[in-house]
Amino acid sequence: MTKLNPKVGKAVNPSKKSKYSGISSSPVLIYKSKAIMKTLNPKWDPFVLESRLCGGPNSPLTIEVYDYDSDGTHDFIGSFKTTLKELIVEGAVFPLINKDKKGLAFYRNSGTIKVVAAAPTATPTTNELAITQAKVTFGCSQLASRDVFSKSDPFITISGPNGAQIYRSEEYMNERNPTFKEILLPVVNCGGLDGQLKVVVWDWDSNGKHDVIGECTVTLRELTFYPQNPKWRLVCKKYKDNLGYRNSGFLIVKNLELVTGTPIANVFTPVAAPVMPMGGMPGMAQPMMAQPAMMQPGMAQPGMAQPAMMQPGMMQPGMMQPGMMQPGMMQPGMMPGMMAPGMMAPGMMAPGMMAPGMMAPGMMAPGMMQPGMQPGMMQPGMMQPGMH
Repeated sequence: MTKLNPKVGKAVNPSKKSKYSGISSSPVLIYKSKAIMKTLNPKWDPFVLESRLCGGPNSPLTIEVYDYDSDGTHDFIGSFKTTLKELIVEGAVFPLINKDKKGLAFYRNSGTIKVVAAAPTATPTTNELAITQAKVTFGCSQLASRDVFSKSDPFITISGPNGAQIYRSEEYMNERNPTFKEILLPVVNCGGLDGQLKVVVWDWDSNGKHDVIGECTVTLRELTFYPQNPKWRLVCKKYKDNLGYRNSGFLIVKNLELVTGTPIANVFTPVAAPVMPMGGMPGMAQPMMAQPAMMQPGMAQPGMAQPAMMQPGMMQPGMMQPGMMQPGMMQPGMMPGMMAPGMMAPGMMAPGMMAPGMMAPGMMAPGMMQPGMQPGMMQPGMMQPGMH
């Protein structure tokens, strides 16, 4: 992809003493220079503009020049509109116009911008769709106090383009110049590199009624220019119209790194819902916990031996036929000491069985008489002793 490397600017006869410039492809800021202090004829360092970010060679660009102020209330000097195609012409001169002064008598311009040198280059660019996170370290300086007898207890929140909060920092007690822990901001939750982020600095209160110290609006792309100027003015809407009010402190970017990964769509998605605590909604898995494996009745888990398969009517060793009872087992409704039908107590005999010494029906033991017999009578077929 082609890039353009113009050496913008030499501001001729500007009306303020300290300047920095910004180039935007409305409404997105695509470049921000360093401030050059105490000069009417600044010359900025060479920088690179990517034609894609400019919207192509014929898309309108706005270049603005400001007078840097340490309180963050940078004064507008003037601007001009151009295109990338016009900007790369060496020696081109553009007048800076301040619309608030345009109608004044004898006003012509607020200085000029001259293109000293420009050259195309084929330097490869980063695939922005592969940028998944921004690793940022925020801080604050000179925060206003919202407590009567102590300094503020600051923490910050960041909201995405749709107003949803995507980050909340830790609190620092009684501190005007905190440095917060490094954070990872998902690019999709920020609406891409050019999504508008609202950063609010709060004064923490134990009753939960936290006071706003100040806020500012930035984009991730704008934050990447922090080496040029790492401070963003914090403004409290409650006090901004007060006489002499300038700011409520500054948001500081101490470090920023764009992290690449698997390419993702550069569109906004809501913040992921918080992880449910242990014992949350039924059926929901806890973080890093596996769902228990679901099994159908009769199924074995992996690694378990399958039970032996049996055809209907087959019995495994040790199994009992229906109706069979082991000793000591009772059927439903039986009282202790009762026996199931067909079962015999120890010493009992089944019909037709004879114990040793027992006689079959019709047999008589010696000396026994049948009914109706007189002493000395004999049954048929019996013989007295001595008879042949």
